[in-house]
Amino acid sequence: MPTENKQIFETLFHSANEAILIVNSGGKIIKANPAAHRIFGYSISMEGMGMELLLPKNLRGQHKKHRESFNKDPKSRAMGRDLDLLGRRDDGSVFPVEVSLSPSQVNNQPVVIAFVIDITERKKREQIELSMGRLFDQSLNELYIFSSGSLKFVRVNQAAIDNLGYSMDELLGMTPLDLKLEYSVKAFEQKLKPLREKTSKIQFETKHRRKDGSTYPIEVHLQLTTFDMKPAFMAIIMDITDRKLAEKKLKAYSQKLEARVQERTKELRESQKLYSAIARNFPEGMISVFDKDLRYVFVEGKELYAQGITSEMLMGTYYLDRLPQEVAEQTKTKLKQVFKGEALSIDIKFRGNDYVLDAVPISGDDNMIHQILVIEKNVTKRKKAEEHVKRALEHEKELSELKSRFVSTASHEFRTPLSTILSSVSLLSRYDSLDEKEKRDKHIQRIKGAVHNLTGILNDFLSLDKLESGMIEGSPTVFDFPKFIQEVCDLLTPTLKKGQYIEFQHRGDQEIFLDRQVLNNILVNLLSNSSKYSGQKPIKLLTALSDGQLSIVVEDQGIGISEDDQKHLFERFFRSKSAINIPGTGLGLNIVKKYLDLMGGTIEVNSELGKGTVFTVRLNQPEKYEKDTAD
Repeated sequence: MPTENKQIFETLFHSANEAILIVNSGGKIIKANPAAHRIFGYSISMEGMGMELLLPKNLRGQHKKHRESFNKDPKSRAMGRDLDLLGRRDDGSVFPVEVSLSPSQVNNQPVVIAFVIDITERKKREQIELSMGRLFDQSLNELYIFSSGSLKFVRVNQAAIDNLGYSMDELLGMTPLDLKLEYSVKAFEQKLKPLREKTSKIQFETKHRRKDGSTYPIEVHLQLTTFDMKPAFMAIIMDITDRKLAEKKLKAYSQKLEARVQERTKELRESQKLYSAIARNFPEGMISVFDKDLRYVFVEGKELYAQGITSEMLMGTYYLDRLPQEVAEQTKTKLKQVFKGEALSIDIKFRGNDYVLDAVPISGDDNMIHQILVIEKNVTKRKKAEEHVKRALEHEKELSELKSRFVSTASHEFRTPLSTILSSVSLLSRYDSLDEKEKRDKHIQRIKGAVHNLTGILNDFLSLDKLESGMIEGSPTVFDFPKFIQEVCDLLTPTLKKGQYIEFQHRGDQEIFLDRQVLNNILVNLLSNSSKYSGQKPIKLLTALSDGQLSIVVEDQGIGISEDDQKHLFERFFRSKSAINIPGTGLGLNIVKKYLDLMGGTIEVNSELGKGTVFTVRLNQPEKYEKDTAD
């Protein structure tokens, strides 16, 4: 290679942002650029390392086969654009990558030059964009995206179409100004100016006009975004018709309240004694009158005495001294507005209670406002009641979703075994000669297997129902543990696949004090799972009992479970991706977990795809009741 070209290559090699790895045919790294050390987190030299060290452990064996295949037919190729490729850093963390491979030669020896890009941020952006897209399509509010240049809509959601009465094609030819007739182009551009200067978002109220000419009040939330890699604006539009009606009613109520207060103030001047008696008995609150300095002129109410304070103690004192510093200034600002003639309702929280302050101005004989009336109401009980109702509604929603999933799962899982039984019974009627015994036995076995599946599904549903309703309580008894295990194995043996058997070993004490039925349900679930997801290989069942502590290990050599799926394995209705084509309800392990929670036990899982799964259960025996020795 000419000296000039070599210098160019060295410059590119050391300054590239992508990881560049030169690997020999045996998979050893013979050269790695600085970016490779940074991306894979190696502070030491990577030269001499095997490429497999840069992959997650579960992919290394597969990668060796891919390398051998590539060496047989080396061609430049890009990998990862349509696949989820993963790299592994020196600290063990895994991240998504794109890889390009180019065959070459160094010192007349074949090598592969691998270009590796860390696409973690890209994947995050794609996920965010996907989530935003779903939110955009499913939102009940009107959503629009319009160009920052032409202001034309480039995307609108169904809620906008439904509310405005325009079609999608009509809206995509319009701008916000076609809906907001009170704005000129200049005025609207003035609204957008803060966003163009990189303000995060703006908010204002205006009106929209529908296709039929009717208008309705809206609240607009505008923010910067991108669309097709170009700057754009996204508008979230909320119909505030109900809010405006409520504000109108509130204003009318405030005016009515103000008039009522003025009327009562006049009456109170005529009969201060009656006024004080009424105020003193004001339930769960107090009535106060403040001067312009927010000092007490009058105060009475049951809440006052509930706090161990008398009206005499507060007269002439500064109201805000009673409030925490974090709410005092905000409350002061709002109460000062009332002296300008504005009635306000203020929410505050202190001493663990919630209060609502309805404040109105009191006009004097000179029609000037020198005092304000504040009705302070303790709404703590109401807030708690509202929160209770909210939680109850959320619980009801969760139960409704659970019922829907239950019906869907049950109808799907019952259909397959019932179809198998129907088909086999129909075929059995055709095999009536003695020499067709083998065929009859085959279909009889299919019927038994289908019935076993149905029984398992029903047991799962019944167990879940009893556990959810609290009908199951632990009832421990003393029994011979190895004998009990053997009975469980004998019960399950006829249901195992051809070539399967349970290899049982026990060490330690023989006698145990636990709930026999619950323990039976746990073992049947775990062993049935191992049988279902394994081939013609033995299932190991290892138990140990010592010092009141029991451990149960169920090990199979089946299809295994991925690391991601293991996180959700004990959730209700969850099915592992590796088992998606195998019948099941997704309830078995959830039920096992609930049984163990009931008995104060734990369960752990250790699994690898294609190699099998190990479940480890640990239980402590409860203290034995003293036996009654009286005959």
